[in-house]
Amino acid sequence: MLPAFVKIVKPNVPKFNGNPLEYSKFKAVFNVEVDKKEVYDATEKLKFLLDSEEGSAKPCLAKFMPGSDEYDEAWAALQERFGRVHTVVSAAKRRIDQFPTIVKQNSLQIRQYQETVSELIGIFKEQDFLHELNSQVPEATVAKLPVRLCSRWAEF
Repeated sequence: MLPAFVKIVKPNVPKFNGNPLEYSKFKAVFNVEVDKKEVYDATEKLKFLLDSEEGSAKPCLAKFMPGSDEYDEAWAALQERFGRVHTVVSAAKRRIDQFPTIVKQNSLQIRQYQETVSELIGIFKEQDFLHELNSQVPEATVAKLPVRLCSRWAEF
């Protein structure tokens, strides 16, 4: 542990609002900004973690008190609530379901949809959930496309 005068700068940690699709990115940034620097003890890390939570993530950590050394337990609670395969897959399905069906060749809407699907694929790859993506999401994903693109999809 480094002396207190070295710890002047507060880590640049983003807020986490409880969106399971953003959990892995939040966790990775927190790891880089706090854990890997090896400057903070468990009590300080827990304080930063508690300060970064908002929305539905805040009640998940309500039982953890600042000043305690339950840092690992707090992460376990977040993982259980926001990082489980079923939770992430369900959130991805909801995001696909909420995207409006593309009825015409609207290039802007098609591009937005492509970006949404690409982001979800990236999340599934990162968390090693591709088996879930292959088995559950494609039908709902293709159904949002215009009829002409659906038929072309079937050719592949």
